[in-house]
Amino acid sequence: MKRGLKVHALPELQETSDLPCDTGSSPSKLTSEFSTGEYAGCVDLSLVHEGWNSKTGKWSPASSAIEARAKEARIWLRELAEEAHKKGEVNGNGDVEIVVVTHGGYLHYFTEDWVGMGEFVGTGWMNTEFRSYEFEGAGDGLRETETSRRRRGKGQELSRDEQRELRASAERENEEKGFIGGNAKL
Repeated sequence: MKRGLKVHALPELQETSDLPCDTGSSPSKLTSEFSTGEYAGCVDLSLVHEGWNSKTGKWSPASSAIEARAKEARIWLRELAEEAHKKGEVNGNGDVEIVVVTHGGYLHYFTEDWVGMGEFVGTGWMNTEFRSYEFEGAGDGLRETETSRRRRGKGQELSRDEQRELRASAERENEEKGFIGGNAKL
């Protein structure tokens, strides 16, 4: 692993559904997997606690729970970026670069961008697709960079109202398919 890079396992970034393929492993299993061999010392699992993979309460597949987790994750990442900036851990442009690896269905909540939702199964993100975002103002909102939108061949950003309409439609469809809600337990 490149010196200076840090990998944090952030439970809030888990996928939306309670399907087995979208449910994480226990903290003890993760610790066992990432504490030996080539991964030893590479992954910080200190934020992963028992119950993070329960898919109940905070971790529920209910859209309100997913939305709350996404906001928490954005705030956590913004604080991480601010801390790195204070330490001078910036690129040549003075920016802090953070890579988030997560799941397509969840990314719509995380980015609050619903364009293309449903192009693929439960998402508008292709496998291994990357996009670039920056924080908007002093809040926790994200905005896709102009360069990223151009690279993807996308035009002007949609308004907040247009995004809300897309979200409502996507959530109805994803609930019917069992990607959110369903047997959600709060």
